[in-house]
Amino acid sequence: MTGRHLCIARRNLTSFVTERAEATARRLGFGWRGSELAPDSFAELQREHRSSELSGLPLRVSSHFCERTIYNSPDGNHAMRFWHDTSHVRLCLHFTPDDEMELGCYHLEVLRTHGFVAESLEHRLLHADTIGQTLCNATLGRFPIDQLHFAGIAMRLGVAGAIEDVARRELTDGRGAGTSPDGEAA
Repeated sequence: MTGRHLCIARRNLTSFVTERAEATARRLGFGWRGSELAPDSFAELQREHRSSELSGLPLRVSSHFCERTIYNSPDGNHAMRFWHDTSHVRLCLHFTPDDEMELGCYHLEVLRTHGFVAESLEHRLLHADTIGQTLCNATLGRFPIDQLHFAGIAMRLGVAGAIEDVARRELTDGRGAGTSPDGEAA
């Protein structure tokens, strides 16, 4: 995989999730906006979703940690968060690890039905973003801050290697070993 291939895959995936979000917004009658204050529980998300249905006002999606993601821009990440959050409500999936895994599988299935096979870079990126980050949160109690770096490690070394990298880089504050699983300085 070259940097050019990754750029193309990120662009394709950003377009794909934006199209899914826009189709969802048309169907529901409301859009989204990035916000530092967004629902952080399933009950809050259900309430805000219902309020947006009634008012037509945009659903707030988290604007935190949108700088280093698998998407080309914070707007692309907001689009994914809207598609993801509205899918939580539509499928009645809570914020538990099991439900997040089910939702990640749903997103990947939709991606495959649109021609992105499991071996494609787009699929591998979305897998790291959904399944991989859910496993990271379940294991370490947090999502990776640098989601693009996490996805890159996951594609090279697998999700377990990416979780180990988060533990070394983001949790140990320099107390851990001097290199990450891919041999980079931690």
